[in-house]
This record gives sequence, structure tokens and C-alpha cells, in this order.
Amino acid sequence: MKQLKNKRAFSLIELLIIAGITMFLATLVIPMYRAQKDKEMGEQCAGNLKQIGVAFKLYGNDWGGKFPNCAEGSGPAPAAPGCTARSAAARTGSDGPGTRPPAPAPSA
Repeated sequence: MKQLKNKRAFSLIELLIIAGITMFLATLVIPMYRAQKDKEMGEQCAGNLKQIGVAFKLYGNDWGGKFPNCAEGSGPAPAAPGCTARSAAARTGSDGPGTRPPAPAPSA
């Protein structure tokens, strides 16, 4: 096999120039991606707000034009009879915030 006498490699200056050009192009491209991401988040937010509005409208239709009590300081709505955090956790199998379903009583 013949060996090449004029084996050429990149010099340090050429590599630094290529790295500089790459960083310059990256500084141009990265803000475009960030702007696109911000735009997508705004569209998602608008979609979420629309869904909340539709939910309130459907709730109002089901309850004779009445909306949930959202007055400041009114607190959460009362739970349905027989529905507590423990019973909800037992039904869903989840450990809510500090709630665990009661252990079954030992049978004698």
C-alpha cells in the first residue's frame, strides 16, 4: 500500500475558526427556538382557558345557570354525603396528602 506523502490535517487556527462560526450560528438559531416555544406555550394557555370557559358554561347549563361558589374566602364546597378523603383514597387506591385508607379490622 502506498503512503501519502502530503498527509494534510486541520491546523489549530482552522479548527478555532470552525468552532467560532459554529458558535455564531448557534447564537442566531437558539433564540428562534425559544421564541417558538414561548408561542406554543401561549397557544396552550389559550386552549386551557377556553376549556375552563366551556366547563363553566356546561356546569351552568346543568345547574340552571348557577355557577360554582367562587367568592373569596368561601372555602371548598362541601363533600357529597359519604365522600371523605379516606373513602376517596380507598376507591382510587391513592395515598392522598397524608391520608391512608383505614386498615381492615381483624376477623375473629
